[in-house]
Amino acid sequence: MKQIKRILIFLAVLLLLAGCGKKLSLHEYLDLGDKYLTESNYEKAIVAFTKAIELEPKAVKAYEGLADVYIKTEKYAKAKEVLENGISVYEGLSEEEQTDEFKQIYETLLKLREEVETYLREQLKQEAKKEVLGEYQELVDDLTDRMRSQDRESIWELQSSDEYQNLITKLDHVISMDCKDGNWLLIYPCGHCYYGGMKDGKRSGQGIWCAYDYIEGNKDYDSCTWENDYPNGTGEEWSVCLPIPEDLFYTQMNLKDGLYHGAIQENCTSTYEEETFQENYTYECSEGIAAEVADLHADIAPDDGKEIYCIYSDDEFSQYAVRGYKKGILHARKGVDAVDSMKTYTQEEIQDAKQSVEDEIQEWEDEAGANEE
Repeated sequence: MKQIKRILIFLAVLLLLAGCGKKLSLHEYLDLGDKYLTESNYEKAIVAFTKAIELEPKAVKAYEGLADVYIKTEKYAKAKEVLENGISVYEGLSEEEQTDEFKQIYETLLKLREEVETYLREQLKQEAKKEVLGEYQELVDDLTDRMRSQDRESIWELQSSDEYQNLITKLDHVISMDCKDGNWLLIYPCGHCYYGGMKDGKRSGQGIWCAYDYIEGNKDYDSCTWENDYPNGTGEEWSVCLPIPEDLFYTQMNLKDGLYHGAIQENCTSTYEEETFQENYTYECSEGIAAEVADLHADIAPDDGKEIYCIYSDDEFSQYAVRGYKKGILHARKGVDAVDSMKTYTQEEIQDAKQSVEDEIQEWEDEAGANEE
């Protein structure tokens, strides 16, 4: 019924404009369209601007007005179509016809097209979000509860599941949800999750950043303060190299835009043949680059083909870093790898990486069994 009513209104206005005994000029149609637009009488505005275009197809001002009507009524696909037509008309004009006035309107059309494309992309994201959440709602609810509990082992368990790994392969943008407890849950295509505060659309306040990442070969859990969408301030990290699950790395750090900055305290707990070993050390960082110190064990420094240097050394052991490598929180290091949080992976890539991890674990177990014999 609503559609029929709109058609009747459209036809009535056409009859009014065409059958009143006086043919309106282009400027009169444009003025009438502007009047109806100002009065929010959108059906009549559409008719007036359409008649202006029919009268003079080169009237770029009419395309601007008609697109404005569709934008105000949130018919973005129609608005884009009109804008494309208007832009094409201007670009087809001769140099003499491209007056300063027309050029200004053309620039407005380009700007409006950019805005409309942004709206359309957002609509697609929202539609994709509804589709994904509809399929994985129980999983997302479970993840929210686990993130809220801050139980990293429980979170890693869920993130390692095939269902969660399948979920992230369906993402090409961030899925964000208001948890209604002052926090937001964000799921990234790379597999990382954020649970914490938001301010002006950016991660802010206390937040958790964690992932079970088969591609990178590790699982990590960071709890830190965020500002302007990046970790800034103090934080803690727990991480495990997936092929060596017996080793737990714990770090207390100061952060600047996701990079280690200031004093960093590292602890590694290793279990081998039912014995537990620990290494504790502290070093300094400046925007991700660890400070170099004298190596007391230079004669036995590792040589893996990379240029390394010593960042900590005492009577018992030394620790090293790769020269030029910036330390920080994975996929949250501004200017280093933050864009990788948007990197997408296929199910095949994740399954191949998972198989590689399982193969490495089996090799370690076989080697350990051989040593016991």
